[in-house]
Amino acid sequence: MTASGLPKPESLALDDANGEGREGDPPALMADARRIRQTLAWEPQYADLDQIVRHALAWEQKTALQTA
Repeated sequence: MTASGLPKPESLALDDANGEGREGDPPALMADARRIRQTLAWEPQYADLDQIVRHALAWEQKTALQTA
């Protein structure tokens, strides 16, 4: 289960309703933190994407309650 409470999708394609990407969207997105890890001896606090999203969502919800 993901942070949203929904099952993880089989594909992460961000296509529109017609099965095509939006104008200007890159064909693929990817990230690699090896360079910053080597250069700055940096390690992320959270390495799993679902954990990152769950933590960010909790922070946003907490912040929204404080400003309400």
